[in-house]
Amino acid sequence: MFKLARMLLPQQRILASPLRLQRLISTSDEVNAEPILKSMDTIGGLPTELVNEQKLKKTSRTLSTLQNHSVPIAARVTVSKDESRDFMAVFPDLVRDITTVTKAYNCSDAAKWFAQVLQYNVPRGKKNRGILTVLTYKNLVPAQDLTPENIKLAQYLGWCVEMLQSFFIISDDVMDNSTTRRGQPCWHKVENVGLTAINDALMIENAMYAILKKHFSHLDCYVALMELFHEITYITTCGQSLDQLNSNYKDAEAFRQSKTILLEMGNFFQVQDDFLDCFGNPEVTGKIGTDIQDNKCSWLAVVAMQRANVEQKQIMVDCYGKEEPAKVERVKELYKELGLPSTYAIFEEESYNMIKTHIQQTSRGVPHQTFLQILNKIYQRDS
Repeated sequence: MFKLARMLLPQQRILASPLRLQRLISTSDEVNAEPILKSMDTIGGLPTELVNEQKLKKTSRTLSTLQNHSVPIAARVTVSKDESRDFMAVFPDLVRDITTVTKAYNCSDAAKWFAQVLQYNVPRGKKNRGILTVLTYKNLVPAQDLTPENIKLAQYLGWCVEMLQSFFIISDDVMDNSTTRRGQPCWHKVENVGLTAINDALMIENAMYAILKKHFSHLDCYVALMELFHEITYITTCGQSLDQLNSNYKDAEAFRQSKTILLEMGNFFQVQDDFLDCFGNPEVTGKIGTDIQDNKCSWLAVVAMQRANVEQKQIMVDCYGKEEPAKVERVKELYKELGLPSTYAIFEEESYNMIKTHIQQTSRGVPHQTFLQILNKIYQRDS
């Protein structure tokens, strides 16, 4: 830590003795409170202790920044022991539910094996994703809805998130031929497992849907949950595909340029999607847009709030995110009043020209023709 601080902090903020630096990160009462510099009673006309106190504050803030941001946010989540214990208490019920479903297909041996798969892979690690699912539910719903039954449903949902993560991890470890995960051998490296891990991963994924069906099929949110889990799975597997395909990308500069172009096209596509949700023809798009009713943070909504005056912003507050057709229509009228259809047309044209120019300027090794085909396909799309 001391070496790290000396490398990263401005030299004038580093104290001469490691003991002094220890005071910045220690809460122990054993560190005395003697003045750091005794050779001077004042510095710049100010009391020495006051000057050093300010130095300590500045350095402490810098150290705090280094400590807090040296790891990903997810890894810094602090969960109470009670929350973790309550969450783990549901896991045996989860395993029992899944093995019961498996046995129903006259697969007792598979059920026994699968119980081991679940125990080895799912509850390991910090379980932040699952526990945060529960905490989010507790923070979003009214107090009267926080019944033991509803909290347990949230815990089941959290375990479904953990199962999905386990499915991704096992598959990723096989593809990367990794050796360890979460402080233990990867599942496919365990004796007598091998490539059976692929089927085990698929079982975990599908068991997750069995849990959703058993505990959520009677709720209005069931279809939305199923769609969300499928969407996240597809997005993640697309990312995994890119990871595998790009692992053989030898030209770092070509990869960087390709990534930039793809991100630009992704943003272009999303803005198009937001516009078509509101102003597209349902007979062409194949769906009736609901971004306004669903209170989505769409491109249209963001630009509208940037342009709106006080009265117009109040219209957004009163009507956006509401189901009433009149309020939805009022938002669309406001979009037109603010000139958003024209703004979108300009954005689409300028974005197309910019991305096309970037593609044409890329270096050798970038698939120019493929990128141009994709760009031309999405340009001025109506669905």
